[in-house]
Parts: sequence; structure tokens; C-alpha cells
Amino acid sequence: MDLKFTFRPVGDAPVFSIAPCSTRMVTAYEDRAGRYHIFTDVCDHERDTPFENKLDSWDAEIGYYSSPDLKSFTDHGVVVEKGRWSGDPATSDLDCVGVASPGVTVAGDKVLLFHAGRGPVDPAGPFQPTLDRADLPGQVFLSVADADENGAPAGPFVKQGPITDFGAPWRSIRHDDPCPVATEDEVLVFYKGIGSGKAYGNRVAALARAPIDRPAGPYTLHPDPVLSAPSGGEIPRVFRVGETWHMFYVRYAADSQLRGRVFGHYTATDPTEWTLVDDRLYESESPKPGQGAADMCPIWSPFAPGPPKLAFAARLDDGTYGDAGRLKQWLFEIQQE
Repeated sequence: MDLKFTFRPVGDAPVFSIAPCSTRMVTAYEDRAGRYHIFTDVCDHERDTPFENKLDSWDAEIGYYSSPDLKSFTDHGVVVEKGRWSGDPATSDLDCVGVASPGVTVAGDKVLLFHAGRGPVDPAGPFQPTLDRADLPGQVFLSVADADENGAPAGPFVKQGPITDFGAPWRSIRHDDPCPVATEDEVLVFYKGIGSGKAYGNRVAALARAPIDRPAGPYTLHPDPVLSAPSGGEIPRVFRVGETWHMFYVRYAADSQLRGRVFGHYTATDPTEWTLVDDRLYESESPKPGQGAADMCPIWSPFAPGPPKLAFAARLDDGTYGDAGRLKQWLFEIQQE
């Protein structure tokens, strides 16, 4: 019988905040000792940015926090910094604008932290406000740290470079939202690929994979999108239970009633062929607090069988919790039916 899931809020207040900065997209996992490791976009509201919206994560860097209980948090600082801009795209780092949208897993004695790297273009902009952002390319990158006996990071994260390329029209502009899954045989990285055009319909789910004994790559890219929602989609959140794969995936609606951001639930026995089983798994729009959820990510349990039991969702603080206009993380229980 197919598993079905529902999301239930845990309390009515945010559980994780980096105010006065904002935390937008996070990825998190629980290690063997029960400690949580959280990686997040750090959006600095004091920074001088060429982007119109200071909540944009285009020029963010990735911070790392840990917690024994999702109530108190230890700040380990920025662990992935944006690259270097030399004044010339030809000699600049490919992530010189920013790094964001982290996705994490553990493979053997390594912690694999995937992220979007934006560039190489002038970080001072100006950047054109188009949906496809052809003026701001980006690829999925990998940084690697050693893991201790519990699977926690035990050293610095070292950049390995991009794992994706622009070799097909559907991935010719930008890649984002990486979600890695480590199996007994390989590391699979699901991500958003953006083709040309100025509509959300140009966004698809893509897949890169590498053998488990070669987690730093090189990665082989699946020749076609693995999922194309009718009006486009993004933010694949993928896990496996037994022989069945599950994906929580934002589906953009052709009509305005869904207001653009509803997660659907897909399943598969082959991770390149997906079937929609629930078109309204989690609705990110909410009248409280502020403007609903910006992003959602389950808290992964790479050392325990079964589906994830908790998830973060980023929402704006409307001032109720002391930092109006800051994105914070609310906690949800993922209930299994």
C-alpha cells in the first residue's frame, strides 16, 4: 500500500532563527547520536546588494548550526563562502555571486554538502528581474567534509567544484535546489534545471549520480528531465522507503487558485520515472504569519530506516516574534497514513 503523508505544525512559533539575518532554504539531518546538523542560506539584511529583494538568496553564503533538540542551537559559522570575482568572468570563480540552496547527506566517512553556485558574472550587477535569470547562470556544486563516528562534520568543508553542466537545452541557464540521497550503491542528486523562457514552465527536476565509492564525482547527468510538471516545478525533496522512492515537489499551477506554491507527492520504483499520488501534500500559502512558507525541507535521517518525521518551513516573521521581515524556520511533523 502506498504511503501517504500529512504535515502538522509543531507549535505556532518559529523554532530556528538567525535574526537579524534571514534563514531561507535549509537542509538538515540527524546523526547517529541524535544530534541535528542544519545548513542554511544566510541572507544578511545589512549587506549592500544589487538585488531588489534582500530576502533573495542569490548572494548568500552557507552557515552551519547544530542542535541536540531543535530548541537550542550552536552556531558554527559560515562553512561555504562565495567565490572570488576578479573583474573578468573568464578568470573569476563560477560561484563568485553567491552560494545557496544547500542539500546534505552522509556517504561513508564523508559529509556531502551540495549547493547552488551563482556566477561567473559581476556581483555588483545590475541583474535583470526575469524569471529565467539568463543574466545570472549557476550550477550545482559540491563541498566535502570528513565525518566522525556519528556521521557529524569533523572538519572544514572543501569545495570540489560543479557537478552539473549546461549540455542540454533544459539545463542551459541555471541549476538549483539540490537534494542528495546516498544508497548502498550510489549518490543521487536531484535538482532543479532551468531552460530558456520567461515562465515557470521551463523548470524541471533533473538527476545527477555517482558511484558510492566515488562520492566526489565526476557525476553523470541523466540525459532528460526526470520530472516535468505541467506548469513547471522546483525544490525536489527525495527519499526512499524500501523499494519505493518518494518526492515532495513544488508544482506551479496554471490557474491562480493555488497561488503558485503547492508541494505534490510523487512516487517511483525507478528514480527517473515518477507518478503523482497527491497534488496537495503541503500548501505553502498561509495567512499566518506574514506571507506563508518560502521553502520546505524534511529533516533527513540517513542512519535510520523509514521516512522523515520532521520538516522545516521558512516563513516571514510579521513582527509577532520580534523581527519583522526576517525569514525564520517553523517546524512541522510529517505524519504517515
